[in-house]
Amino acid sequence: MTRHMQARQKSGDQSDKIFGQSIGQLEALLTQYHEINDSYKKPPKNLTPIDTYFIAKDYDSASAKLLPLRRELEDVIERVRQMVHDFLIDTERQIESGQRRPHIFDRGREYIEQALRSRAPGGPRQAPSRGGVARKWRT
Repeated sequence: MTRHMQARQKSGDQSDKIFGQSIGQLEALLTQYHEINDSYKKPPKNLTPIDTYFIAKDYDSASAKLLPLRRELEDVIERVRQMVHDFLIDTERQIESGQRRPHIFDRGREYIEQALRSRAPGGPRQAPSRGGVARKWRT
């Protein structure tokens, strides 16, 4: 996964920002990146000065390569947080304004119905109505 992210970053292809991982996995990966970066801060002891110089130089280089990956993950997690916050604020606003069912649920239902029609044409003619009563199945 890391190699793919690095290759995409070098090519500048930002059109398909899809991460096939959950937020929990992204946060765990970000934590690992932070731990790796922290381990690069202190070179090992008991080395000669010249060896310490080269190890510190390698650590700095590795840390610099890790920085864009960390930033990208932090940006993705922040965008998801902002989208969830916006969704919750919009839903709360719709409920407080007296709307019985917020628009997002209607849009979600339409999306699911459309996906079911395309994947299972022999399925129900319509999704359950607002009262929760299921429709007849096609025969």
